[in-house]
Amino acid sequence: MSVPAFTYDGIEKLNPNLYVGVLNLEPLKKNVQFYTNAILRLRAEHSFIQKHYTNFNFAEDIDTYKQYVKGDFSYKKFLAYLDYMLLNTSPDTIDSMLEDIALEEIAVGDLFYQSSHLKSNAVLVIDVAVDQHGNKLFLLAHSHYPGQDIQVLSNPSNEFISPWYENKKGVLLTPEWRFSSSDLKRFKK
Repeated sequence: MSVPAFTYDGIEKLNPNLYVGVLNLEPLKKNVQFYTNAILRLRAEHSFIQKHYTNFNFAEDIDTYKQYVKGDFSYKKFLAYLDYMLLNTSPDTIDSMLEDIALEEIAVGDLFYQSSHLKSNAVLVIDVAVDQHGNKLFLLAHSHYPGQDIQVLSNPSNEFISPWYENKKGVLLTPEWRFSSSDLKRFKK
C-alpha cells in the first residue's frame, strides 16, 4: 500500500506510482516547497535539529532566522520561517552553494541539479549502498511543482532494483525529470 503525497493546499498528488514513500515532515502552508527549495528545507531541518540556527539563511536581503523568531525557537516558528524564507528564495539561490563532483564520489546529501532561468530542478541523494565490488546504488527524493510533500522516487528505468538507481554515467531518468550523470553536485563546505 502506498503512502499518499499531498500538495501544499492539501490536494492528493496524482500518479502515486511515481514514488515509493513520503518523508514524514510537517507540510508548509504556502506553495514554496518544490524543486531546489525542498532540498534547502531538508538542509534547514537538519540545522534546526542540530541547533545550528545560522546555517539556513539561504535568501539574501531578508531577516535571518534569529531576527525572525525573536527568541521563539519552537518548531512551529521554524516552519513559519521556512515559509517566509523559501517564498523569498529563487531556484538560483542554490547555484553558489554547489560544486561539481565526480559520479564515483556520490554520497548521501549530494544532488543532481540542473539550473535554468525557466525550469531548474533537483533530486537529492538520500541513501547509498555499496556492494563488495564497490558498485553503488542510490535512493533519490524530490518535491515537484506545485509545492508538495518530499517523495522517495521510484526508478522508471529499472523496476527490478526500483526504487534504487545504478551509479552509472549517462542519462538519469526519474519519474518526472531527466538528468545527466554530469549534473551531480555537492554543497560546498
